Amino acid sequence: MTERLGKAMPEEKDESVYDERRVMEIRLSAWMKDPGESAEPLLPPAEHLFKTLPENGVSVYDCELNSPEEIVRITRKYLEISADIADNRGNSIFMGVAALFGLVYTIFSLYMFLSFLYEGSIRPSFGLFIAFVAIIPFGWQFRNAFVSMFYTYKDEPIRFHRENGKIYRFIPARMGVFGAEMHGKGAPSIREYEWSNVRAEVTKITMFLGRIFQTVTYLQLAIVDPATGQVTERFRVGFRDGLAGLLKPLLLWESIRRYMEEGPERIAVEPLKTNHDTLLDHLDRINPLSLTDRKLPGTQGFFGYVTSLIMWVLSAITIFFALFDWIGARTGRTPNWGELEETVFKPDPADPAAHRTQNPEIEAPQKWAAEKQRRKKALTLWFGSLSLQWLAVAALLHIWPFCSCYYPDGHCISLTATCRVPQYQEGLMPAQPAENLPMAPTEQISAPEKTLEELERERHLQEVTEFLADVKRRKEARQSPENRQPSE
Repeated sequence: MTERLGKAMPEEKDESVYDERRVMEIRLSAWMKDPGESAEPLLPPAEHLFKTLPENGVSVYDCELNSPEEIVRITRKYLEISADIADNRGNSIFMGVAALFGLVYTIFSLYMFLSFLYEGSIRPSFGLFIAFVAIIPFGWQFRNAFVSMFYTYKDEPIRFHRENGKIYRFIPARMGVFGAEMHGKGAPSIREYEWSNVRAEVTKITMFLGRIFQTVTYLQLAIVDPATGQVTERFRVGFRDGLAGLLKPLLLWESIRRYMEEGPERIAVEPLKTNHDTLLDHLDRINPLSLTDRKLPGTQGFFGYVTSLIMWVLSAITIFFALFDWIGARTGRTPNWGELEETVFKPDPADPAAHRTQNPEIEAPQKWAAEKQRRKKALTLWFGSLSLQWLAVAALLHIWPFCSCYYPDGHCISLTATCRVPQYQEGLMPAQPAENLPMAPTEQISAPEKTLEELERERHLQEVTEFLADVKRRKEARQSPENRQPSE
């Protein structure tokens, strides 16, 4: 039945095209192995070069592909790739918050130094000089974090235009941060490159990611001058591979190559926008029970389980950083291609991509409903396991909720005791059940020292009391029978 109550029933969509794990088994080609096949290095050689990929027109993988997570949009005209800068924004905000606390503490210390110096209590010292100097890096880092939050761009996308054979790279303004470069204030620029002049490389580098040192691999594009054969520029494309392998960079390059040389039909459609930059979305990203690499076969699946275990142990830290990643995603500016959006990148009304919303509730409602249930279940299990983790740590370290009262030497009182007895609160009684507690003599409990004002008030009260008692004794003495005069 196609009609009901006079209205046509909506046609069911094929949701399998949005399955990000349609291909569960990757048969490694010779280019994906280490060392495997590799082309001659380009000149000048790249830093941290891992492998040089073949010229355009040569495939590095012949089987069916999943859609790489870096792909943002696929149309008949262009393919858009996202950049790996989300963590950089979150790390910058984290460093800015830390710098703010350091700045406040430094200013307070400097104020105390200057106050004592003015009173003559101290002399100028090296510590005073350090306090003056420390304001500069703390203030500079806080300023950079503020700029990163409200003035920089959320992404550094690259668009591969199939019709005119060009590559468009969105480049935000840069600023230096302690020797490194980050997005800064200022107008962005857009550079154009010829697809025919592009060669692909894979680089491997050990770098500090703001949280840990990690060895990662990147897909890197090299722009070759056709006249000299020399590389004039290099830049990274897509996300880093945290497993430091060749699989992800090569699959991304093969997707780009197929799109530019064989057409959009040769690659899978772009992933749906299942991340709406809510706090729960960012928690799901770092949820060890949500890592999809565990489902992969072979070495990747094994390392996926190892990564999940490490992330579970470090959950308290990863949740802390997820908060800053969420702030970074909610702030910043969206890249704007300007007039190119209405000219070079203007969509064709007949393009099927113009009718794809990338909204999972519209394009794949059944899969999205199941995904929301999975996220809810994974989040519940994760926080439940963290509660058990906390109880185990608390029992081991004798902290709350297993211990709530402590002696000065750090010995805690177990759950079988009570903290309501004053002797327990002051650490004077040994840990034992409350019903077996002997009451200590009052003199064992040392009274707190009294101030001069309290002592003066007590002395005055004692003098008044003694004076009134003396008056009463005199009055009683006058009224006694032996002191009365005999009546006539």
